[in-house]
Amino acid sequence: MSTCNNLHVHHILGLCIYLVLEYIKGERHLQFVSGVSTPFYWITAYLWDMMVFLVPIGLSLLLMFAFKVPAFYGSTNMLAVFMMMMLYA
Repeated sequence: MSTCNNLHVHHILGLCIYLVLEYIKGERHLQFVSGVSTPFYWITAYLWDMMVFLVPIGLSLLLMFAFKVPAFYGSTNMLAVFMMMMLYA
């Protein structure tokens, strides 16, 4: 279980580095200059983050399914774990 948590921590740190680099490069400013509205910028940023976060969630669920971890394996448990991970995102 701790390995799964470590994977998520590394993924979150990777997203934080992206935000810092985005701020340094001024990508948001470039998009505003080109005419992108503020809500559209934040909606697309959120959708991109969700798509990127689905990769480790999918891999985690695949490993839980492959090794049949009793606490997470099952039709209702797997859905609950998926929802918990998505809400964590």
